[in-house]
Amino acid sequence: MKRPLYHKERFYQQLAENIKGQVRMLRFDCAAHLEANEDEYFWGRLFKKYAPEKRILYMTYSKSPQGNHTTGVGHCLNFSEYLDERFIVCIDSDYRRLEGLPKIDIAHFIFQTYTYSFENHHCVPEGLDEVILKVCGKESHEVDFYNLMDRYSRALYEPFIWHLYFQEIDDTVFTQLEFRTMLSLFSGHITFEVGSYVNKELNRLEQKAKSKVKFLQDEYPEVDLEPLKERFKTIGLLPERTYLFIRGHNIFDSLCRLGRDICANLLNEEKKELDSKKEINDLFDSTYSIKRGLVDNLHYSSYPEINWIEDDIKLFFQNKKSVFKHTKRRDG
Repeated sequence: MKRPLYHKERFYQQLAENIKGQVRMLRFDCAAHLEANEDEYFWGRLFKKYAPEKRILYMTYSKSPQGNHTTGVGHCLNFSEYLDERFIVCIDSDYRRLEGLPKIDIAHFIFQTYTYSFENHHCVPEGLDEVILKVCGKESHEVDFYNLMDRYSRALYEPFIWHLYFQEIDDTVFTQLEFRTMLSLFSGHITFEVGSYVNKELNRLEQKAKSKVKFLQDEYPEVDLEPLKERFKTIGLLPERTYLFIRGHNIFDSLCRLGRDICANLLNEEKKELDSKKEINDLFDSTYSIKRGLVDNLHYSSYPEINWIEDDIKLFFQNKKSVFKHTKRRDG
């Protein structure tokens, strides 16, 4: 005998049926509920690239049982039991992959970023030099972005493993808020040579990370993190790839700050060679924002996490129901 649905469950079941009705009536292939407005550009580009012929109804909010326009991952996951080939959700993975939470896969009609958030995908080093060139029309060789992301990741790897350990054991010891305070770089304007400034910031981060790890090792000498490292290694968390698994918003904002200062320095140097105020104004007016440049930095088919999204989209539309019985886990 089926148990009766509670009010909240009945609400989301009915709302899901209404959304599926809109899909049929408007002749879309499916509806995709996203976490918020800013997610649409990321997911929309991926679906357009790998399923260009499909019509998708993107939803960036919907009503809550209280009648409010509601966003966020929790709201998306309230639909989990009522999803199908006509109605999917697309969410940031956050810590869910690391925690091994079940049913977050396309077998259950849930697409995920496979990184902490969609912002992490915009921070891959492959295109960061091109971002600077697009933004200000000038090349900069002052920063080795591959080295920057590598050192950043390696510095944070050990404290991140400790943080994840305590997330499972006692999340008050090394909280998410405390860990996030370690993630941001480039809080001030660059007042000297860019390469030296970046190196100074990375040295500061490395020292802060080492101090935190030493404190935890001294306080908890009995803790063995190797089994945890091996477990996370199977899903791609390695020292040099830590930046893909930590809060992407912090990394994105840090690169925005760095990029703005790099571009400002490049443009100010060129300004010295111009004669008129109009030429100077035209020089600065011709640029577009570093934030937009980073948002456009998306490198398809170049690393596993974005490849898995590609695979999910193709599998979903090519095989529909039959594929979901055989969807493989993303475990490395």
